[in-house]
Amino acid sequence: MEKAPIILFAYIRLDTLQKTVLALQNNYLATQSDLFVFVDGPKNEEQKQKQKPLIEFLQSIDGFKSVHIEYSEVNKGLDPSIIAGVSSVIDKYGRAIVLEDDIVTTPNFLDYMNQALKTYESNKKVMSVSGFGLEVLKPKDYIADVYLFGRSTSWGWATWKDRWDSVDWNISDWNQFKTDKKEIQRFKETGGSDMFSMLESCMDGGGMWDIRFCYNMFKQNRYSVIPFLSKVENVGFNELATHCKTVKYNRFKYILDTTEKRTFNMPDNLRLNQTIVKSRLKYQSLALRIYSKIRNLLNI
Repeated sequence: MEKAPIILFAYIRLDTLQKTVLALQNNYLATQSDLFVFVDGPKNEEQKQKQKPLIEFLQSIDGFKSVHIEYSEVNKGLDPSIIAGVSSVIDKYGRAIVLEDDIVTTPNFLDYMNQALKTYESNKKVMSVSGFGLEVLKPKDYIADVYLFGRSTSWGWATWKDRWDSVDWNISDWNQFKTDKKEIQRFKETGGSDMFSMLESCMDGGGMWDIRFCYNMFKQNRYSVIPFLSKVENVGFNELATHCKTVKYNRFKYILDTTEKRTFNMPDNLRLNQTIVKSRLKYQSLALRIYSKIRNLLNI
């Protein structure tokens, strides 16, 4: 089976982009994978100058089956860039693995992603595959390397064309949903206490394609496949980031996959495990969110 294409979104951060590309080149399946890079246009002359070394670096990339680079003449913004870029590739290939320019992958990331895409392609309960996995409680009798959760992550992920095409990016039922207290509570219980506030901010003009994706997962009663051992880590917490600014305290704990494992235990009949869900939801609990905000405000 042909390996899924990799989509990489870049902008002006050369340092993190180089780390992202190097890690991808070190993946076992890199030479069998097509790489598509989308570079959003600069907002001003200063950013245009910053992009020059980034463009030079991109033009030197090798180590993949093929490399395709598309430069935007205008600044689209992160959300429109991702939606348009993913759509253009997934329409042709039927599936895609997606990264942004601050995500460093483990050498077995592409193995994990391709196996999951193949295993769960016909499982319509699965909306996406996540490469990032938080440290959660794993029941003693739970043998799989992955679990289901009602929230996707944007830190290295994958999906299929039929799932991507099912997303209502306009959230056409927003006016009805925002007044339905029972549904709002169920939304929070599915993916975290911050889900509704994020969607509300998005609908007020805050962007965030990923919360719209998660809302569609919720409405369709679908889930994301998550690894216990994370296949990615975010190295982009700095002032050049669009969303992930510098933080002193990070409440998200994970264990990076340092094994050389290339085949994973992925039952095709994977089911929701409430013990795991409860453990995972703690990261988005109101108490932990407040604690994290206080620590960062106090810079401790």
